[in-house]
Amino acid sequence: MTSTGQVVRTVHTTTTTTTATSTGSGLSFRLEYLTSIHGIALFLAMFYSLVSFIVIIIGTNNDFLGGTYALYLTTSFFSFAYCLFSYLSLLTNLRSKMPLPWNLVDVFAYFILFVLMLISSSLVLAKGRRKAAGSAG
Repeated sequence: MTSTGQVVRTVHTTTTTTTATSTGSGLSFRLEYLTSIHGIALFLAMFYSLVSFIVIIIGTNNDFLGGTYALYLTTSFFSFAYCLFSYLSLLTNLRSKMPLPWNLVDVFAYFILFVLMLISSSLVLAKGRRKAAGSAG
Protein backbone atom coordinates (compact mmCIF):
# COMPACT_ATOMS: atom_id res chain seq x y z
CA MET A 1 0.00 0.00 0.00
CA THR A 2 1.09 3.54 -0.68
CA SER A 3 0.80 6.48 1.75
CA THR A 4 -2.53 7.47 0.20
CA GLY A 5 -4.08 4.06 0.81
CA GLN A 6 -4.04 2.79 -2.80
CA VAL A 7 -3.02 -0.76 -3.70
CA VAL A 8 -0.46 -1.15 -6.50
CA ARG A 9 -0.54 -4.36 -8.53
CA THR A 10 2.12 -5.49 -10.98
CA VAL A 11 1.07 -7.70 -13.90
CA HIS A 12 3.62 -9.71 -15.88
CA THR A 13 2.70 -11.11 -19.29
CA THR A 14 4.57 -13.62 -21.40
CA THR A 15 4.19 -14.52 -25.05
CA THR A 16 5.08 -17.72 -26.84
CA THR A 17 5.76 -18.17 -30.51
CA THR A 18 5.05 -21.25 -32.58
CA THR A 19 6.51 -22.11 -35.95
CA ALA A 20 3.43 -22.70 -38.04
CA THR A 21 2.90 -21.52 -41.57
CA SER A 22 -0.74 -20.89 -42.38
CA THR A 23 -2.39 -21.28 -45.75
CA GLY A 24 -5.56 -19.66 -47.04
CA SER A 25 -7.62 -22.82 -46.41
CA GLY A 26 -7.15 -22.76 -42.63
CA LEU A 27 -4.46 -25.45 -42.54
CA SER A 28 -1.15 -24.76 -40.87
CA PHE A 29 2.12 -26.56 -41.39
CA ARG A 30 3.86 -27.73 -38.24
CA LEU A 31 7.47 -27.58 -39.33
CA GLU A 32 8.74 -28.95 -36.00
CA TYR A 33 6.97 -32.25 -36.84
CA LEU A 34 9.51 -32.87 -39.60
CA THR A 35 12.33 -33.23 -37.07
CA SER A 36 10.38 -34.90 -34.25
CA ILE A 37 10.96 -38.56 -33.40
CA HIS A 38 7.43 -39.52 -34.44
CA GLY A 39 7.75 -37.64 -37.73
CA ILE A 40 11.06 -39.30 -38.60
CA ALA A 41 9.77 -42.77 -37.66
CA LEU A 42 6.62 -42.31 -39.74
CA PHE A 43 8.67 -41.06 -42.69
CA LEU A 44 10.96 -44.10 -42.46
CA ALA A 45 7.98 -46.48 -42.31
CA MET A 46 6.52 -44.79 -45.37
CA PHE A 47 9.85 -44.92 -47.20
CA TYR A 48 10.50 -48.61 -46.48
CA SER A 49 7.01 -49.69 -47.48
CA LEU A 50 7.47 -47.84 -50.78
CA VAL A 51 10.89 -49.46 -51.30
CA SER A 52 9.51 -52.96 -50.66
CA PHE A 53 6.69 -52.29 -53.15
CA ILE A 54 9.16 -51.11 -55.81
CA VAL A 55 11.54 -54.03 -55.22
CA ILE A 56 8.80 -56.60 -55.79
CA ILE A 57 7.49 -54.78 -58.87
CA ILE A 58 10.94 -54.54 -60.46
CA GLY A 59 11.96 -58.07 -59.46
CA THR A 60 8.96 -59.84 -60.98
CA ASN A 61 9.73 -58.82 -64.58
CA ASN A 62 6.00 -58.50 -65.34
CA ASP A 63 5.38 -62.18 -64.61
CA PHE A 64 2.24 -63.28 -62.85
CA LEU A 65 3.51 -64.85 -59.66
CA GLY A 66 0.31 -65.74 -57.86
CA GLY A 67 -1.67 -64.61 -54.87
CA THR A 68 1.17 -64.33 -52.38
CA TYR A 69 2.92 -61.61 -54.36
CA ALA A 70 -0.40 -59.86 -55.00
CA LEU A 71 -1.13 -59.90 -51.27
CA TYR A 72 2.33 -58.51 -50.52
CA LEU A 73 2.00 -55.78 -53.15
CA THR A 74 -1.43 -54.79 -51.87
CA THR A 75 -0.30 -54.75 -48.25
CA SER A 76 2.83 -52.72 -48.94
CA PHE A 77 0.88 -50.26 -51.09
CA PHE A 78 -1.79 -49.72 -48.42
CA SER A 79 0.93 -49.39 -45.79
CA PHE A 80 2.57 -46.67 -47.87
CA ALA A 81 -0.76 -44.93 -48.53
CA TYR A 82 -1.79 -44.91 -44.85
CA CYS A 83 1.64 -43.72 -43.72
CA LEU A 84 1.54 -40.95 -46.33
CA PHE A 85 -1.95 -39.89 -45.23
CA SER A 86 -0.92 -39.92 -41.57
CA TYR A 87 2.27 -37.98 -42.26
CA LEU A 88 0.54 -35.29 -44.28
CA SER A 89 -2.40 -35.00 -41.90
CA LEU A 90 -0.08 -34.60 -38.91
CA LEU A 91 2.14 -32.17 -40.79
CA THR A 92 -0.77 -29.93 -41.79
CA ASN A 93 -2.83 -30.25 -38.56
CA LEU A 94 -5.63 -31.82 -40.61
CA ARG A 95 -6.35 -34.28 -37.82
CA SER A 96 -7.34 -31.48 -35.49
CA LYS A 97 -10.05 -30.48 -37.98
CA MET A 98 -11.66 -33.95 -38.00
CA PRO A 99 -13.18 -35.09 -34.68
CA LEU A 100 -12.12 -38.73 -34.63
CA PRO A 101 -10.36 -40.75 -31.93
CA TRP A 102 -7.11 -40.72 -33.90
CA ASN A 103 -5.15 -42.78 -31.38
CA LEU A 104 -7.63 -45.65 -31.74
CA VAL A 105 -7.72 -45.27 -35.52
CA ASP A 106 -3.91 -45.45 -35.66
CA VAL A 107 -3.71 -48.45 -33.31
CA PHE A 108 -6.33 -50.35 -35.29
CA ALA A 109 -4.86 -49.49 -38.72
CA TYR A 110 -1.26 -50.25 -37.76
CA PHE A 111 -2.28 -53.52 -36.09
CA ILE A 112 -4.08 -54.66 -39.25
CA LEU A 113 -1.17 -53.56 -41.45
CA PHE A 114 1.32 -55.29 -39.13
CA VAL A 115 -0.55 -58.60 -39.24
CA LEU A 116 -1.04 -58.44 -43.02
CA MET A 117 2.61 -57.49 -43.61
CA LEU A 118 3.81 -60.31 -41.36
CA ILE A 119 1.65 -62.88 -43.15
CA SER A 120 2.36 -61.65 -46.67
CA SER A 121 6.11 -61.29 -46.18
CA SER A 122 6.26 -64.78 -44.65
CA LEU A 123 4.44 -66.19 -47.67
CA VAL A 124 6.68 -64.32 -50.11
CA LEU A 125 9.80 -65.55 -48.31
CA ALA A 126 8.48 -69.13 -48.29
CA LYS A 127 7.90 -68.99 -52.05
CA GLY A 128 11.13 -67.05 -52.61
CA ARG A 129 12.11 -68.16 -56.10
CA ARG A 130 13.62 -64.80 -56.94
CA LYS A 131 16.11 -62.53 -55.23
CA ALA A 132 13.54 -59.73 -55.08
CA ALA A 133 11.38 -61.84 -52.77
CA GLY A 134 14.17 -62.07 -50.22
CA SER A 135 15.02 -58.39 -50.54
CA ALA A 136 11.46 -57.22 -50.07
CA GLY A 137 10.58 -59.74 -47.35
